[in-house]
Amino acid sequence: MRILVMTTLPQQFTGGVNTHISYLLQGLQSLGLDHDLLTYPSSGEYTRRAFAKRLVRKLKIDLFDTWLRRQKIEYFKRLIRERLSIKPYDVIHSHDCYATHAVLEVIQTPIPVITTMHGPMAYEMISAGERENSRLVQETFAIEKQAFQKSALCIAVDTTLKTMLEQEYAVQPEKIVTIPNAVHIEHIIALARGRHPFDIPQPFFLVPRRLVPKNGIEFAIRALSFCRRDISLAIAGEGPLRQSLSRMVAESGLGDRVFFLGDVPQAKLLPLMKSASGVIVPSVPSHGVIEATSLAVLEAMACKRPIIASQIGGLSDILAPVGYPFLTPAGDDRLIGRFMDAILDVADPEMEKILQKNFDHLLRTHSSAVWMQAVLDSYRSVCGIPASREAC
Repeated sequence: MRILVMTTLPQQFTGGVNTHISYLLQGLQSLGLDHDLLTYPSSGEYTRRAFAKRLVRKLKIDLFDTWLRRQKIEYFKRLIRERLSIKPYDVIHSHDCYATHAVLEVIQTPIPVITTMHGPMAYEMISAGERENSRLVQETFAIEKQAFQKSALCIAVDTTLKTMLEQEYAVQPEKIVTIPNAVHIEHIIALARGRHPFDIPQPFFLVPRRLVPKNGIEFAIRALSFCRRDISLAIAGEGPLRQSLSRMVAESGLGDRVFFLGDVPQAKLLPLMKSASGVIVPSVPSHGVIEATSLAVLEAMACKRPIIASQIGGLSDILAPVGYPFLTPAGDDRLIGRFMDAILDVADPEMEKILQKNFDHLLRTHSSAVWMQAVLDSYRSVCGIPASREAC
C-alpha cells in the first residue's frame, strides 16, 4: 500500500497536529509500509507567509488575507502535481482542509482521499480573534465543508468532532470514523528519561499548552491563588495571548512562581513533564472550539504523572471512563487550585494506583498499536479490500 500523508503545516513547528503526524509516520515506518510526507519543503516559505498574514490582519486588510490563503493553496497544488508525477499512490491521507482542497482539485485519477479532522479551522480563527463574518472565516468554513464532504472518509479524533462533522459540515455518518489520538508509549517513556534545561522550583505543575483562548491558561494561573502550598507553574507553549498572560502574572504578583518557557520540543518537554508534580490541561470551550483528544494528556498518562483537566470534549473521553478523580468543570480555577494541593497530599501508594489505572487504560485504548490498526483499517476500507489483507 502506497500512502501519501499531507499537511500544509511544516513539520518544523511544534503542536498537537504535527506530533500526531510524527506518530503516524513512525507507525507506518515500523510496519514497513511505503509512505511519503508532503508539506512545505522548509519553514522559510511558511514563515514568510505567516508574517504576511499577521501583518494584513493587523492592518485589517480582509481581501489581502483571503488572497494570501489562496496563494498558499495554489502553492500546495504545485507541490502535489510534482509529487504525483513522480510516484502513484493508493491512498492520500490529509491532515488539514487546505491540503484536502488542493489535492481534490489536482488529482486526475480516482485516488481515495482521507481527511483527519483535528479541529474546526474556521471556529479556531474566530476563537483567535478573527471576525465571525469576515470573508476569511466564511471562505475557510466553505473550504472545510467541501473538503470533508468530498473526502472518501473523514477521521474524527474524538466524539465531539464526529458530531460536528455531522451537524455543522453535513457529512454523512457512514463517511465518518472516530479514531482517538494515540501515542508511542515506549518512545515517550524513553524520552522522559532524558534531561531538561529548565530550573523550576519544586513543587511545580506543568501546563503544556499553546497560548490561545481555548486552552484556558489564565485559569491555571489564577488557580495558584487558591493553593495552600507554595506551588510553581511552568507554561510550555507560545501563542497570541503571551503578552496578556504575562501582564496578568505581573499584576497578580505571581512573577516568581509562573515561568513562561515558550515552545519546548518533545525531547525536552517529556523530561520536564516527568519531573513535574502534575500536568494541568485547563481547556475551555471557545467560539465552538472544544478540546479534542489531548496528546498532552496521553503523554502525561504514559509518564505516569497526575493530571488536572477540564471535563469537556476529548479530555472527558479519555479520563472519565476510568473514574479519574481530578476532572474539573471548565474554567473552575478554585477547584484547579484545590486539586493541585490534593495531588501533593495524596499518599504515594494511593497515587500510584491511580496512575497505574490511567496507564493500563492508555495501553488498552490509546496505544500506537491499537491506533495504527484502526488507521490501516480505514485505508483498506477506502481501497475496497478486506481488513485482513496487507496491500491495495
